[in-house]
Amino acid sequence: MSTTVVKPFSTSLGTRRGNNKPRVIQPEDKHHYLRSTSSLKAREDPVGCTFATQHTIKASDTPITNPNKHTFPTPSTSESDGLDYILDKFSQTALPNPNISMSSHSICRKVLKFIAKPNREMEYAQFFSVGQVEYDKLERFIEETSQINLKPRLTYIAEDNTLLVEMPSALHKVPFTALHSDFSDFFKCIPYNEWAITINIQNNICISRGIVPDQRIPFHNVLNHKRSSTIIMSGESAFSQDDFSLFEKLTKTVQANLYLLLIIAALLKEEFPFHSPEKLSPAWQELLSQLFLETSDDFIALMQDESPPALDVLVVVFRHTWCSLGSVEFKVWVHGDDQLIDIKTNDDNLTAEGTIYPEEDMDVAVAMIERGAHTMQQRLITFARDIEPDINIDLLQDPAITFQVNLEQMVKKLVSAMTETPYECYLAWYDSASKVLKGKKQKANATQIFGGQPANTCSWCGGGRQ
Repeated sequence: MSTTVVKPFSTSLGTRRGNNKPRVIQPEDKHHYLRSTSSLKAREDPVGCTFATQHTIKASDTPITNPNKHTFPTPSTSESDGLDYILDKFSQTALPNPNISMSSHSICRKVLKFIAKPNREMEYAQFFSVGQVEYDKLERFIEETSQINLKPRLTYIAEDNTLLVEMPSALHKVPFTALHSDFSDFFKCIPYNEWAITINIQNNICISRGIVPDQRIPFHNVLNHKRSSTIIMSGESAFSQDDFSLFEKLTKTVQANLYLLLIIAALLKEEFPFHSPEKLSPAWQELLSQLFLETSDDFIALMQDESPPALDVLVVVFRHTWCSLGSVEFKVWVHGDDQLIDIKTNDDNLTAEGTIYPEEDMDVAVAMIERGAHTMQQRLITFARDIEPDINIDLLQDPAITFQVNLEQMVKKLVSAMTETPYECYLAWYDSASKVLKGKKQKANATQIFGGQPANTCSWCGGGRQ
């Protein structure tokens, strides 16, 4: 096996693109979170960082050891058993159903494996040949099974028998966490009758059969259950997800919700696609030679870079990049006169694009969001007059009521999430890597006990695992 010669590594977590020293940050500089260097260098694998596909160490190389640290981690032993339980439980409920074939059952098990034991190299997966019966069974099983702690977001495209599964990361959630505050502040300024109308800004709530957006905003008529709800806004966030499936989901959302006035899509892309540490790489050896890092603070404590937090700072631990942000873009669509939102339109009056990172260019996109918010305000007035025809609408349409997108807060939340997402990646990697290491130690011990022959750890009588 060929090897790649690399420079000695450090524990720096904040490797910056380029070799410029960090500039001094002034309190009045509202853009300092965008980047920590005076200029962004060419996009390339930074010196001092290695990725799983670019760095290999021979199995015969001497492992990294530290006499002051434990040489064997204390991994969780319940996840493997929990996964087996989930799969067995699903088989018990699904196989008696004559409408679920063995091939369909196999696909469902693959979906559950992805959900119950997520690989943080992918927060998104697409499964084909999933029929309506299988989807209904999966959806109900996932919702009712307490063993699946982290619930996924499912999108089902019935026409194509396609199931989209998302396991949102901290970065994925940021755009609409920030916009939730912006919309909440906006509606608080409109003096509508809260005894007759409720406005719920909801995240991860079904908007139609098989469609769960990151955010939706409905108006509810509290006084009339027969005309109780109108969904006027939908938002989708995609972290390193292909655009085609995202836009297909948005198209289905519009078709199922004719009263939508505003759709916002946030597209986050990685600078370098994440890969778990390669076996026997410096990061693999060093992190497994330590005690398990119980919290994100423990993980962040490995930082030795003194540069200020910024979106262009690569999250690096032991020469391994755990998080990198390449771009943050927004696409916005609004309702036209007497026509539905058209996801495919190129009309500048109905759609706009903007970028927060690597360069901030959001003026047109923000203006389109503000236009959509104003349209929502007008729809709220109509909604209120339908409930109370004699209502005085002057206060409701006060021109002083404006919608503002707080981009600075959104950027700060993105920077914070760049420390949370790597820890999520670490947790998923550690559980898998520590089990492999534990299995090798058990096998080595068994070889010594049984005189050079590995122990038979499979019981044919009991059919169980030891």
